[in-house]
Amino acid sequence: MKKLTLLALTLTSALTTLGALAQVQAPVPRSNIAPRPMPFAPRNNGAFACFADETSTPPLNVYSPLPGTIGRDLAGQVTWSNRMTNDACRATCAANNFVFAGTQSGAFCFCGNSAGTHGTSNACGAPCMGSPGEVCGGPSSNSVSWSQDFVGAFPVAPAPPANGGQCLINIGGPGYRHSELHRWTVTGPPMMAPTGKQYPLTWTVSGSGASESVTTSPGHSQVLIRSWTLSGSHAVTYQARLSNGTFTFAEATTPASGQLQEAPQRQYIDGALQTPRMNTPGSSAEYSASASMSAQALGPVAFSTNVMVNASMGGFPAPYAAHAGWAGTIQCTWNLLQ
Repeated sequence: MKKLTLLALTLTSALTTLGALAQVQAPVPRSNIAPRPMPFAPRNNGAFACFADETSTPPLNVYSPLPGTIGRDLAGQVTWSNRMTNDACRATCAANNFVFAGTQSGAFCFCGNSAGTHGTSNACGAPCMGSPGEVCGGPSSNSVSWSQDFVGAFPVAPAPPANGGQCLINIGGPGYRHSELHRWTVTGPPMMAPTGKQYPLTWTVSGSGASESVTTSPGHSQVLIRSWTLSGSHAVTYQARLSNGTFTFAEATTPASGQLQEAPQRQYIDGALQTPRMNTPGSSAEYSASASMSAQALGPVAFSTNVMVNASMGGFPAPYAAHAGWAGTIQCTWNLLQ
């Protein structure tokens, strides 16, 4: 009997110890775990708007099959990636010739040719899975941007003519970019005039540009995509003057003009491509470069100017289809050997 009692006490003690261990080792509920803070600096995601998506479906889940595109704001295609960024989404949509790219819920990328048909949203705040600190939309909301970066790398100025000059004009903004190169080549010896030396020059221009614009109203959208090229050549005359201790260099003749040729416009109404429209060629004016500086000899001359330009300046030489907010530079370099 004593042995049975001792065994019972031993079992009771062991069970009590195991119970205590079980309580100590029991897992902490996930909801009670405080995540370790991981701060990331905010990054510009390149989006021009946060637009609402079709809201009758629940928020997207990364573990669910890809959602359909019918009825969505960007209804062209959808992809998913655990390394999603806005740049990656833009590249995907551009590669498939879509106008707009929209990231949603941190991991999804929607593409389409119309945007904003469901209005704006204030729910874009989800971090990109591939770029913490960068916003990739939110629940039923897209961070929408142009699929092509019109403000990307501009052409770099080539070496100027050995005897002459050039001006490179680069300008861009949301949905707009334009670049043009004006070159002047001296074609003969300078001619003496009462006011100074006059240089006979051949002027040429080359360049291109593109723009995208969107207008929306409840349930509707219109997208217009334009692109154009510049070309031209003409004989002109520039004059160098030395007066009252100041050297000036400017055009002595009426500025020449070339041709602006627009490619067929692409217009989408509610996402449907309309019949392309071709515009008649327009004119492309010569940029009249000028300089004024302290006096120097009217022999070999070299000088450069670099001017920042923006919409508020007005009179910019290439405002064709420009959007508000554009800005850029005019970089001129001259080498006059005679």
